Amino acid sequence: FLKSYPDMESTPLLLMTTTSSIEGSSISDYLGMVFGESAIGIGLGTSVINSVQSLFGTRAGSTERRMEEVRRQALYHASEQAKSLGGNAVVGVRVDYEVTGGALFVAVTGTAVIAELSPVSASA
Repeated sequence: FLKSYPDMESTPLLLMTTTSSIEGSSISDYLGMVFGESAIGIGLGTSVINSVQSLFGTRAGSTERRMEEVRRQALYHASEQAKSLGGNAVVGVRVDYEVTGGALFVAVTGTAVIAELSPVSASA
């Protein structure tokens, strides 16, 4: 499942911020809302592994990595939607998590914009 999506290190995302503006930049156009969704199963096996790890006081590294990957996938989808609208940034980003029926769902929402990005904010 996860292999069909881009890996975190090689996929550039647009500049994304939770704020409604980009410091040092002006927004010339608002292009519309963008969305990104992704999900992973968190079945019985995951629960057993996490329980054993918590007994020994270790972090649930495999689950954290899977959560990070699914969050990255959702951000990637929102970034790609913004690019398809002609945007170069996303403002007002919100990341929501929902656990339902043995799955973790991650939803990303934001507004695609065209911003006059300075070299500093473009690399942030």
